[in-house]
Amino acid sequence: SCCVVLGDQDGWGTNRLSKAESILGTGMSQNLSRGRRHACMTRTQQAVSVMSKLRELGVQLAIDDFGTGYSSLAYLRQLPIAKLKIDSSFIRDVSENEDDAAIVRAVIALGKTLNLQVIAEGVETCEQEDLLRAEGCDVVQGYYYSRALPAAEAGEFLRQEQHHSTKAVTSEPESLS
Repeated sequence: SCCVVLGDQDGWGTNRLSKAESILGTGMSQNLSRGRRHACMTRTQQAVSVMSKLRELGVQLAIDDFGTGYSSLAYLRQLPIAKLKIDSSFIRDVSENEDDAAIVRAVIALGKTLNLQVIAEGVETCEQEDLLRAEGCDVVQGYYYSRALPAAEAGEFLRQEQHHSTKAVTSEPESLS
């Protein structure tokens, strides 16, 4: 899969939709689109309309950095998302900090209850991975596996690491600007 970051400058109108359609026309099978929450959340109705059209195109949408900034529980109900990404600030000390661990467990349970794929970002240790897997987190990503890679390097990395099927890799997002 590929992560496409749609920034504030793209807006939530037809410009964003046409850019996504253009990317989808390049042959990418699945796309994960994450927008900056502020741009989305200040114009919710327009964002929901565009997100629904993107989902119809096969784009899987995620709320990025969940638990920080403009993310809100209400948006889990309103937005047509498929994935929930737990912010790395909660993952950083999850093995040592009981409050972080409780928050992460709650977010994973919430995501599962809403039939969302749950992704933990910022995994850097085996202990973090073990805890997240034990709690039922679907995907873990972070420097424990690899630094962010440009698309060309990511393909080679994946070929070399095929025997490690449990590892998740994040390639550097493409910009639509």
